[in-house]
Amino acid sequence: MIKTAFVSLQLLVVAYSGIVFISTAMGVPTNLSLLGAGVSTFIMFFVGKGKVPVFMGVSFAYIALISSIRIELLTGGVAFAVMISAIAYFAMSFLIKLVGLYRIPKYFPPVVIGPIIVLVGLTLLPDISVNVSADLTLSLITILSIVALSYRKETRPYSLLLGIVVGVIAGFFRGNIDLTRFINAPMFSIPEFVYPTFQLRAFLWIIPGAIAAMIDHIGQVFAVSQVVEKDVFIEPGLSNTLLGNGIANLIVGLVGSPPVTPYGQITGSMALLDEKKTLPILIAAGLTILLAFSGKLEALVGAIPFSVLNSLLMVTVGLIIVLGFKIMITGDVDFSQAKNLIIPVVIIGLGLMPGGILVFGEGALEGTGVYFGGYKVSILALASFTGVLLNLLFVLLEDFIAKRGK
Repeated sequence: MIKTAFVSLQLLVVAYSGIVFISTAMGVPTNLSLLGAGVSTFIMFFVGKGKVPVFMGVSFAYIALISSIRIELLTGGVAFAVMISAIAYFAMSFLIKLVGLYRIPKYFPPVVIGPIIVLVGLTLLPDISVNVSADLTLSLITILSIVALSYRKETRPYSLLLGIVVGVIAGFFRGNIDLTRFINAPMFSIPEFVYPTFQLRAFLWIIPGAIAAMIDHIGQVFAVSQVVEKDVFIEPGLSNTLLGNGIANLIVGLVGSPPVTPYGQITGSMALLDEKKTLPILIAAGLTILLAFSGKLEALVGAIPFSVLNSLLMVTVGLIIVLGFKIMITGDVDFSQAKNLIIPVVIIGLGLMPGGILVFGEGALEGTGVYFGGYKVSILALASFTGVLLNLLFVLLEDFIAKRGK
């Protein structure tokens, strides 16, 4: 039970570091994102029949898109977009039920899923690296402590928490601990809910992003299966996890929380901590909801030095990248075949284009995005679509050649 408590605390801090990072990037209140993450995790637990040990967190795949919608359509438009994103999940869940799970590996093989997960991690690293470099000495102390502690079997289950403790102690002696916000924070606080307003453009913008996030969802569920050594694709089934994600987005959208997805950081952390049970995730989710309503507790966790939190984030985002490569390795991707070289190169190459947002229409370069009018698609969504379509073309070509051979 003591180990479970320590693992839960570690998962809480990992989730917090990612949620703060993404919420700041999206311009969404942290406590609202914390509430959405915790509630969504419990939704996934019940819809997944308690058999899918995933923590649902604010999705990295939506950062650029949600930021853009918030600027142009305000917060009500964001809330509506998050709710509408559920449609894509419900449709895919129904489609899998209809046509059968066996078709998924053909159209979403490891050579497509793996690079998309790698890309999610790679797109985050530059900003995280900037934050880490704010106090490079403290960041290196934290990262090296985590690495050293995870090397020994005895300390591995506690490596993230102990690494944070070392970082906090080092931060104290370096004068990086500021308790002002903790002292002034109220004991209880209610998140500022934002209610959806109908916006047609929000619908048009969010669906492509939702499809990209859905592809990431498939990859994360695949990764969870590897970590817990159980095929959750089969039981409770991918259709159930997609349904759970859709219901979660629908509910969190009602109060203005950002869209959620299975958190690769938590899955990677569970692999590092050698944890396979669902209980630590549920405890972490409960504590996340508690943080959302307690200004004091949230400020206490927030008092951890910025460089320490971002060092933890760098390690866990790195684990996402490793999981992406692992999916390709365990999926027996044959890189002697040209298509298995081309697809990852195209996905990652497109996904690392500068800007983060592609807008179809008039055709001008403006700000950080490439503008072609009023219809926006995130670069991650573009890279994901291209990878899926490219794989589909190869599948159709191979089927055609096989029929001609007969």
